Amino acid sequence: MKHWWTASRRWRSIVPLLGICIALGPGSVRTLSGARACCEGDDWLSWSPDVRETYVRGFIDGFEWGAIRTCQAYTAKYDSGQGGSKGSQSETCRRLAPVFSETKGMSYMDAITEFYKKYPADRWLFAREILMDLADPPGLSIDQIHAQIKERHHP
Repeated sequence: MKHWWTASRRWRSIVPLLGICIALGPGSVRTLSGARACCEGDDWLSWSPDVRETYVRGFIDGFEWGAIRTCQAYTAKYDSGQGGSKGSQSETCRRLAPVFSETKGMSYMDAITEFYKKYPADRWLFAREILMDLADPPGLSIDQIHAQIKERHHP
């Protein structure tokens, strides 16, 4: 007779995950399942300005690097003869990507902080979502982000 541990591949992958969830506590199951953990805004407000700035810079750097790599892959597809015309694919791709320019008179870090302070009931919204809404496009203000939350999200 086979040992229960070796009898099923599924059990071999589920049991360690279950152990991790038990070790991390009850909140870990909700977080690992993909559900929103409440409340990122509270965490954000507890961070020092240096930590907030590092988060924003890291997000923007990562986003821009990802956009560049995506445009390179997009252009390579067209340059390899898999469709479309050559020439303006890279410019089109870059033009469609959101731009982080902070031209609204408030830094992204300050805008996120102001959002969480002004709308405490919306602190479940991820800082990365606020950043993407502040980027241009769509270039929303924090008041516009707040107004659109109920249309887009169901916490």
